[in-house]
Amino acid sequence: MNVVDVSSGQSARERAEPGSFQAGADSAPAATQGLSAVGDGAIATVVFRATAKEGPRGGLFFLDAEGRTTDTAAPLFATKSSARLAFAPLPDRDPRIFAFDDGSGRPVIGALDEALAPAMAKVGGISGSVVSLVEDGDHVAALMETVSGSGPPSQSVLLLHMDLYGENPIWIEVESRDLALSRSRVITALTFHAGDLYAAVADPVGGCDLFRLALREPKAVWKPVFKRGAYRFALNAAVSAIAHDGDHLLLGTAALATGAVSVGNWGPELLIVEPDGSWDLVIGQPRLSPDGLRLPASALMPGIDSSENAAISAIASGPVGGVRRVFIALQGYSGPEPGDRERLRPLLGDYSGATRIYASDDMLEWTALDVTLPADAGAVTSLCVTGSGLLVGHEGTARDGVPVTFTPA
Repeated sequence: MNVVDVSSGQSARERAEPGSFQAGADSAPAATQGLSAVGDGAIATVVFRATAKEGPRGGLFFLDAEGRTTDTAAPLFATKSSARLAFAPLPDRDPRIFAFDDGSGRPVIGALDEALAPAMAKVGGISGSVVSLVEDGDHVAALMETVSGSGPPSQSVLLLHMDLYGENPIWIEVESRDLALSRSRVITALTFHAGDLYAAVADPVGGCDLFRLALREPKAVWKPVFKRGAYRFALNAAVSAIAHDGDHLLLGTAALATGAVSVGNWGPELLIVEPDGSWDLVIGQPRLSPDGLRLPASALMPGIDSSENAAISAIASGPVGGVRRVFIALQGYSGPEPGDRERLRPLLGDYSGATRIYASDDMLEWTALDVTLPADAGAVTSLCVTGSGLLVGHEGTARDGVPVTFTPA
C-alpha cells in the first residue's frame, strides 16, 4: 500500500498520482488494472505510463483462455494526464461501458457495441476522473475523484439507471455524508450485491468500514455493514480486493503498517457478506463483535497463518473443470513505513512483494498454487477464471505487451 503524506503529497519513493489508490497506479510502466471474463477468455484493462517520448496510453484488449491477446476491444487512447481506464463488463448485454480521463477535466464514457467499435462522448454535468465502474444489470455506479489545487482529491459516487442510458445519460450523485470521507478516509472498493450498492472506506486509524445503500428503498441512505475494520481496527485498514462468488460477496483486507510498527501487520483477512448484508469470517482472527462471535470458517488465521502475507490483492471465482473455485492472491508489503497515521492517505500500490495464490473449492480447505510470475511483475491487480485456468493481472516493465500471466488451475 503506497503511503502518501497528504500534507506534502510526497511518498517515500516519488510523488504519487492524486488519489490513485489502485495497485500500481504510480509506479510501473505498464499495469493491467482489471480483468473481466468474456466467453472462455477475458477483457483486460491496461494502462501504459508516460515516457520521455510519449504520454500515457490505455486500452481494452481481448485475451484468449490462456492470456494471449486476440484483439483490441478499444484502441489505445492517448491521454493528456494520468491514463486511467475503468471498465464495467456488463457481461449479459451490450453495450459494455468503459471510461477514461483525457485530461480535459470531464470524463470520457465509451460503449462497445456488437461490432466492438467504441463510441465515446464526454459526459456533461460532471467533472473529474472515473476511478471505477460497476454494474448490476439495472444500474451503473461510478466512483469519481476531483482534484482541486494542491490538496488531496475529493471523491463522489454517481449512479445511472440503465433504462436512462443513451446519448445523454443522466448521472445522479449519491449523498456521501454518512461515509465520513476525508483526506485519510477514502473509498477503495465499490460494488453491487443483491440489488444494493456497497462501498468500502479505508481508515488507517480506526480500521475500514463497509457501507450498504439499499437502492430499492425510496429514501435510501448509507448504513454500516461493519465498522472499525470489522472490529479488528487498524489491522484491517482497507478493503483491498472485492469479488462475487455466487450469492456471496468476498472481501480481502490489508493493513497499513509493516510488522516493524507497533500496530503490527498480522496478515489480511477474507470476509464474506451474505445477500441480507450480514458478514462473517472465512480466513481471519477469531473475535467478539457487536454482531456476535466470529470464527473463521476455514480455521485459518490471518494471512493463511503467514506473517509474510500482508494483503489480499485480488479475488476471483468461477468454474474450473466443472467445479466452482475461489482464488485469492496475497502479497507482501514493500512500501515505506508509515509515520503519523492520521496524516496518511492509504494507497494500494506498495503491496508488491512476494505473491502467493491460493485456491479453494469450498472456502474451507485452501491449497497454494505453483504460480511463476515474470521477474518484472509488481503488484497483482486482478485475477480472472477462464475456460483453461487462471489469469493473473499485474504490473510490468514492458510497454509493448499486456501484463497478464496464465497458470493452469
